[in-house]
Amino acid sequence: MPDITKGARRLIPSAARTATARFGPFRRAEAQGGLLLVFDVTALAATPSVTPSLQVSDPAGAFVDLVDFSALTSIAVARYYVAPGPAAAGLDAAWGVAILARLPKIFWINMVHADADSITYTAWAAEVM
Repeated sequence: MPDITKGARRLIPSAARTATARFGPFRRAEAQGGLLLVFDVTALAATPSVTPSLQVSDPAGAFVDLVDFSALTSIAVARYYVAPGPAAAGLDAAWGVAILARLPKIFWINMVHADADSITYTAWAAEVM
């Protein structure tokens, strides 16, 4: 597991949601290094599906997905390591890995809901050197 050099912080507070929402902007302390993202689903009703993505804003102000993560459809914790460069060694198999040429210093998290079924989630992030 990578060393976490910056404290974890909550990006999205826990709440029941039924519609697509964008959260941010969030600023990373370091331009280098990776980002650990954790999405924690704690309750749901019926068959919700929400797909998180890591976004940046282009110069015209439009939002662009850099990474689309797997849909959240059950009570569980989804963990992702987003890093610049080659895949990081030593990550637990429970972590999904996304590799980018460079991570943005400012980013948003977009949570796209496939339907109006309620799902309760929170998201955390920690920077990795």
